[in-house]
Amino acid sequence: MNQIFTPEDRIQFATTMSWKEANVFNKVRTIDATTESIKKVVLSQKSLSDEQQNLLSVAYKNSIEPRRSNWRVFQSIVANKEGSEEKQQLAGACLVKFDEELRDICNDVLELLDNYLIPNVSDKRSYVFYLKMKGDYLGYLTEVATDKDRSDYVKECVATYEMAMGVDLDLLEPLRFAVAYNFFLFYREILNAPDKACQLAKRVVDQIDGVDGIGMNLHSGLHTLTIHILDALRLYVQWFKTDDQDAGGETGETGGN
Repeated sequence: MNQIFTPEDRIQFATTMSWKEANVFNKVRTIDATTESIKKVVLSQKSLSDEQQNLLSVAYKNSIEPRRSNWRVFQSIVANKEGSEEKQQLAGACLVKFDEELRDICNDVLELLDNYLIPNVSDKRSYVFYLKMKGDYLGYLTEVATDKDRSDYVKECVATYEMAMGVDLDLLEPLRFAVAYNFFLFYREILNAPDKACQLAKRVVDQIDGVDGIGMNLHSGLHTLTIHILDALRLYVQWFKTDDQDAGGETGETGGN
């Protein structure tokens, strides 16, 4: 007797196969195939396990990072007018190509987050995970945006990171530090705003320094990473203060002459 499959059975089967494909593709480093497979999982079930969330993040990160790196190389060549006219034309064409690919990937991720994952989230940690991812990809769009679109991306990115930092997670939850660090990098590297980066770093450090037993309470699996993030933020605050004081001293000496 033939087994009869309901529409729900078929959907579940397709989702399971897409998840298995995503794992296989990820293991053999076929990056774009991995993103397509995990995307199918999102579209079919609209919520993800922790393992699936991590694969979603890793797959798209692996897809976009080489393109960001290439975009920066060709953007520098074009901006600095390096090399011959032929080299300039080739660099310009490559810049357009990587710009389009970057935007497509970012918009793909943002559509999945805004239309499927965030509206169907059921726990605070997943909500923060998705907000962090949204902030990251808005940051990538900011990096390649024209003046017309850039300010809108900046506002939305800052608002998204702030929303993620405002969620009531455990104070020592490693994900909180990951959000803060990426927000910090957005200010420092993409906006080139060291003062705002320092303010954010100080805010995070001040929040955590009053907590007793920090070494005992951090999640064991991410203890080292979290400590590294805190150390990096502390060092930046100290460096910024020292650099600011040195600049002030030089100004004072100059003004006294």
